[in-house]
Amino acid sequence: MKRMLIIVLALLVVSSVAFAGKMLPDAKFSTEPYTPMGSRDYTEGFEGAFPPAGWTQGITNPNFTWHQYSPGGEGTYCANCFYDPALVPQFETLCFSHTLVVDELYLSFLAMSSYYWGVDPYQNYDIYVTVDGGVVWSFRADGTTNNYVWDPYGVDLATFGFVAGQTVEICFVYEGSDGAQAGFDAIKVGEVYVPPPPPEGDVCETALPIPSGDFSIDGSNVGFANDYPLVYTDSCTGYSASGLDVVYYTNLEVDDVFTVTMDTVGDWDDSIYLITDCADPQYSCVAGDDAYPDMSTFTYTATVAGTYYLIVSAYSSGVGEYTIFGFNGGSTTPVETASWGSIKALYR
Repeated sequence: MKRMLIIVLALLVVSSVAFAGKMLPDAKFSTEPYTPMGSRDYTEGFEGAFPPAGWTQGITNPNFTWHQYSPGGEGTYCANCFYDPALVPQFETLCFSHTLVVDELYLSFLAMSSYYWGVDPYQNYDIYVTVDGGVVWSFRADGTTNNYVWDPYGVDLATFGFVAGQTVEICFVYEGSDGAQAGFDAIKVGEVYVPPPPPEGDVCETALPIPSGDFSIDGSNVGFANDYPLVYTDSCTGYSASGLDVVYYTNLEVDDVFTVTMDTVGDWDDSIYLITDCADPQYSCVAGDDAYPDMSTFTYTATVAGTYYLIVSAYSSGVGEYTIFGFNGGSTTPVETASWGSIKALYR
């Protein structure tokens, strides 16, 4: 029965605005934060009139074309397009003209679409960006595997031969039939953005230690990335996990017991899981839980000595503060040097 209420409410909302949005059974929107560019020669977030001043729409399907929609990827609103359940073809464009400036030839935006309906197993639609009629970015060609997640993308227009002083037409396009929902937000033209280094605990290489014995750790996933997702097929939690994740670690001997519970501020559907291989979180997961809306918990007794990584994440859009607490029967000392007995065991 998990998320049944959310699914029912989502259906009611969609029907109330007279649009149809095709989503996977476990799809949600992400509220992944987007770091602004250092300089913005131009920006549009679709927070005011729609289409924005100076923008034009090319409409082939008046009932299912670009429109202002909430929630957005940044701020309250975005540009959104639903699919037509009557399967009337759609070729919907949203365009503006802009004169490029020296050292500010980088197009940045957030985009959200469906891998399931647009790439694999179906290629029913695509969203893409054109500059003066030439495609410079495509969801299908980008290689993303996310469904309905706001992800940041960028295009260096200079690599396509565009130069400062040139006035170009930039268009955001939805094309297909029997596709799914899609959106754009946070359109920016400016200098190339160089992101700051990731915070400690963002990846396994900088994982944070879990103290031995009883522990309680306060944290936040704000500013982190989704580095170790799960898909619902064969998931050790029983659900997918596409939230922003923080990584902790401990070293366990055989029969060491590890117990953990996660409590979030705001009940944002936490997800926690213990993995042994950061290159393969899906199939190296040895224990996990995704309780709704909060207090995911599990206990694991180690069957193999080694380093274990606790991934603190969310089902989808959870962002904010949390506490993890429990008992760690291991330590942050590498297993092979934890004791003389361990060292002798290496030579048996």
